Amino acid sequence: MRMRFTVNPYYLLAHSIEKAWGNKPSLRWVKIVQKVQSSPLFIFKSRWETFAKINSGELLGRAFQKTESAFRVAMRTQEFKRILQETETYCAWVEKEWKQKGKYAIQLLKDIAGIKPPSTTITVVITHPKLSNGAFIPKENLIFWGHPEEWKNYTIVYLCHELLHIFTHKKHSNERIMHAIIELATDNELRIRLNGKGTYFHEGKIEVGHPMLRKLERELLPLWQKYLRGTPGVKDIFDLEKKATRKLG
Repeated sequence: MRMRFTVNPYYLLAHSIEKAWGNKPSLRWVKIVQKVQSSPLFIFKSRWETFAKINSGELLGRAFQKTESAFRVAMRTQEFKRILQETETYCAWVEKEWKQKGKYAIQLLKDIAGIKPPSTTITVVITHPKLSNGAFIPKENLIFWGHPEEWKNYTIVYLCHELLHIFTHKKHSNERIMHAIIELATDNELRIRLNGKGTYFHEGKIEVGHPMLRKLERELLPLWQKYLRGTPGVKDIFDLEKKATRKLG
């Protein structure tokens, strides 16, 4: 499996507009965004597949004809150029971090999840680290990522989280339970193994994982701990998901 890291200026622009709240990444950018009167944010939220395929040298496309001018004005501003530069610097850091730690993280992940990564290329589209982003499109082998490094190996852990979503897509019967298992596997177990210390659901004073899954994850924890020790007939997280679904529904 190969990881390819890239910055798509058009996607970066759209994401930076959508996430311009709380004066992020800067107050100047928020003021610029307020001047973009007709930004078609609904397209970015509902048609990621189409948008993700746009190369940096192409026009925004027919879907953006009415608002392309406003977007190009925003793209030419010094503030967006700064966002792009900072994102490219961040992308280089993420790629270096993955080159240094990714192979080991994948080995740990294989041991934890019991599954072998496919022989394919995963493209990681990087956005500004101050504008939180974490999503995936499995059929395109795409990950969207950008986030502050809240604790040691944060980016490595959550890239593996998104990878597991891609690896397990359409191979499970209960999406909610599989998501909870993915969080137990990556946000928790992988984090602790990579860092050599830690506890489930917390990294220092920071809560780890989605609050909406916390109750389910605590219910799954005894099954999960038995699975890590070795449970007959449960060789990987797919078997675990089936067992958990039968028990918890």
